[in-house]
Amino acid sequence: MKFIQKAGIAIGLFGSLGAMLAGCGNGGSADTKLPAPGASPTADKPPVKDTSPAKLTLYVMGGLTEDYAKQYIVSHVQKQMPYITLNIIVEGKGATPSELVTAGNIPDLMFFPNNRLHEMNDLGLLTNLDPLVKSHNMDLNRLDDGLVDSIRKYSDKGELLTMPWGTSNYALYYNKDIFDKFAVPYPKDGMTWDDVYQLAGRLTRNDGGVQYKGFDFAPSIYLGYNPLSASLVDSKTGKAAFQTDAWKKMFETFGKFIKIPGNDTAGAGKELDDFTKTRTLAMRAGTTMLPQLLALEKEGKPLNFDLVSFPSFPETPKTSLQYLASTFAISSQSKSKNQAMDIIQIMLSDEVQKEGAGILRLTALKSQDVRNSTGKDYPSIAGKNIKALYANKIAPTKDATKYDEIARKALPEYFKSYVQGTKDLNTALRELEEDVNKKIAQEKAK
Repeated sequence: MKFIQKAGIAIGLFGSLGAMLAGCGNGGSADTKLPAPGASPTADKPPVKDTSPAKLTLYVMGGLTEDYAKQYIVSHVQKQMPYITLNIIVEGKGATPSELVTAGNIPDLMFFPNNRLHEMNDLGLLTNLDPLVKSHNMDLNRLDDGLVDSIRKYSDKGELLTMPWGTSNYALYYNKDIFDKFAVPYPKDGMTWDDVYQLAGRLTRNDGGVQYKGFDFAPSIYLGYNPLSASLVDSKTGKAAFQTDAWKKMFETFGKFIKIPGNDTAGAGKELDDFTKTRTLAMRAGTTMLPQLLALEKEGKPLNFDLVSFPSFPETPKTSLQYLASTFAISSQSKSKNQAMDIIQIMLSDEVQKEGAGILRLTALKSQDVRNSTGKDYPSIAGKNIKALYANKIAPTKDATKYDEIARKALPEYFKSYVQGTKDLNTALRELEEDVNKKIAQEKAK
């Protein structure tokens, strides 16, 4: 059984579908007025804007394309701040972050997934946004509950080093035809993992020589950004923290899906193909599949699907995984910090967020008006349960360290050894902890 080794789901990194659907519409609302740059929509006394001409650089990471950045970021800057020239550097086509630092080519703004925050901060690239939030009268209460607190956990000092643009889009997708075929009731919002397990058992069967699987998922995402907010590495001790009841519960809960006879290939990285191509998978929970499903419809091969909220544990009801999406940051060395903050505020305006919601980039805002725009650029999904994307709260990040990525990369191997029966649960978690601690020590010694 081959397991996914890393959480390489680009769309999850954006907290959006936008990167994959960049050319599919511009869902901005013509009736919505954008707040003046640098002013919070709730600010009584907006600060004086710096309207002097300037050239700023935006460095984009995590798979965002230059075309997408121009269409959904630069266009708004040109409209609202015509005195600003915003140049784009794309990771992969340009220099790596460390190469930029070595060359002294420091960008003003950066756009990257929050799990790379430690990397960027270690390079000295990030500035604390709290003073700029205060001076720009920015109302952080407009942001979805828990986002800011989770991002602060990535700073040793609890500083706000990045600002969320979108949010994670976890849900459970299901093939209605398979449910109908076996006369099994459709999933519902608010299900627990045990509820999904019961459905998966009824849907995993061989029919006419075709093996159907009830449920599949990506273990690296589920464990690496776990819904119980269990620490990967203890921030106080700098040691791995896997020998806990929470980790035992998650290994057992997610592992039992793979132990269903006939569903044993779950977790092997085939869930997208099994759901969209062979159509032998009844349920898949995780980051969005809407781009692929919309593409199938365009090709004349629509799949009869719907979605419900991401399943949860009884002790953390209506809770998805932890925050994993792209954020904006301002360089500590930028000479245009105030104007960079003006740009971030434009990106968080209702108008821009409505446009993003229209192309299925989940908003970072609480605004129900903005959320109601979700998917409006795609009439064919009007009857789908899109509200499920906002049904859950994001699991809080209670601990985040620079060594978490070491732990995330090691997790799948030991989860695999447990579900395959080569190691019992306690041994798998103990050896996982020992392995991660060894790798942390090696990293510290560099």
